[in-house]
Amino acid sequence: MKSTESSELKPQLDRLTFLHELGKLLAVTGDSQDVLRTMMEKANDFFRPRRLSLLVLDEESQTLCPEIVLGPQAEEPRPRLPLGEGVAGWVAERGEPLLVEDIRNDPRFRASPVAQETGIRSVLGVPVRGREAVLGVIELADGLTEDGLSEEEVLTLVVVADYVAAALEGTRHTKRMLELTLRDDCTGLYNARHLDQMLEAEIHRSSRFGHEFSIIFMDLDHFKGVNDAYGHVVGSKVLGTIGELVKSQLRLIDSPFRYGGDEFVLLLPQTSRENALVLVRRLQEALNAWVFVTGDGRNIRMTASYGVASYPADSSTAQALLRAADQAMYRIKSTSRDGIALAGGESGAP
Repeated sequence: MKSTESSELKPQLDRLTFLHELGKLLAVTGDSQDVLRTMMEKANDFFRPRRLSLLVLDEESQTLCPEIVLGPQAEEPRPRLPLGEGVAGWVAERGEPLLVEDIRNDPRFRASPVAQETGIRSVLGVPVRGREAVLGVIELADGLTEDGLSEEEVLTLVVVADYVAAALEGTRHTKRMLELTLRDDCTGLYNARHLDQMLEAEIHRSSRFGHEFSIIFMDLDHFKGVNDAYGHVVGSKVLGTIGELVKSQLRLIDSPFRYGGDEFVLLLPQTSRENALVLVRRLQEALNAWVFVTGDGRNIRMTASYGVASYPADSSTAQALLRAADQAMYRIKSTSRDGIALAGGESGAP
């Protein structure tokens, strides 16, 4: 009798132990990505599916990104999944758990990539819910018992998803706090402190892989006159709008920084001097055509002086490269303004 009771209690004790271990992980400090992976590995050991995936929702593109995948062929690249597509997309869109006992015979999903995989039959998806929205989906693919998952096991995965949601929200909060320390309040661009770190990292990367990169030093012309004529509140709004204009002219891999006052620095990875000139001329044209309209209907126009320096042609150290671009910019600033100069004394005029 005792033996029977003990065997019946064991699954419950295993489940409680498993959930207790997940709960303790939320108190762990350190790399939050490691915490998430450990949670998923423990869930993988507990459920033993063919594959266990954590897909995180990218709010901007509204697609699910495979963040952690465990099981055979886990290292193979997996595409993003649009909302509504496949089991995970269905779950993310509706915010409800879904168990598909035979995905190959389900008209909703039999054309999905998961249904085409050899041996995959049963798929369970559970939403990872944050406090305000769905953050992603945990998906179990096959490896289930012949009888399928019990209701209790499905509920257990729902609890796992709650733990994962707490970890994900903690990760995002930490990233947001870090981002605030790297951003300039006025323009939303990166600040000078982050520029130092990024320049050093880019030099290391470019040296390792034999790439060129360029930086542009940009100083607004006569910006003090804007503050004197319109006040610092309007001046700050002008800087913020120019920050948006600068970003609009850059590629995704480029990084803009507010260096201080009315000075900006643009870091252009894998960009030769010639290609940097193409970009800075485009930026110059956009700024010269730009108009800021004040609250009382007055127009403010701006120009800027630009200096360009490239790695490794102009320098192989971060500070020397920045100084070369600054000195090139200053040659324009002290003469004609509204122009471009290259490090080493050359003009950037077409």
